[in-house]
Amino acid sequence: MSVKDKLEDSMEHIEAYVQTRFELVLLNTSDKIAHLITDIVLLFIVGIVSLCIALFVGIGLAWWIGDKLQNMPAGFFIVSGIYILLGIILYIVSKKTIKTTFVKQLLNLWNHDRKH
Repeated sequence: MSVKDKLEDSMEHIEAYVQTRFELVLLNTSDKIAHLITDIVLLFIVGIVSLCIALFVGIGLAWWIGDKLQNMPAGFFIVSGIYILLGIILYIVSKKTIKTTFVKQLLNLWNHDRKH
C-alpha cells in the first residue's frame, strides 16, 4: 500500500469520524431541545391549572368573606388585596430565588448529557 493510498484511507476515516460527530451533536441537541420544550409545555399546563384553581378559590373566598361581612364588594376587595400582597411578595422573592433556580434548572438540563 502506497503512502497516497494510506493518506486517502486516513482522509476517508477522518471524514466518516467528522460526519459521525456532527450527527451525534445534532442528536444530542435535538434531545435537549425536546426535553426543554416538554418542560416548558408542562410548566405552562401546570400554570394554567394553578391559575384556574387560584381563580375559583379566590372567588369562593371572596364570596364567603362578603357573606360574613354582609357586603359582597368588600369580600372581593379584601381578596384582591390579598392577591396584590402575594404578588408583591412573589415579585420580591422572584428576583433572588425563582430566577436563580430557573437558570440553574436550564443549565442542568442542558448539561445533563455531558455528565452521562
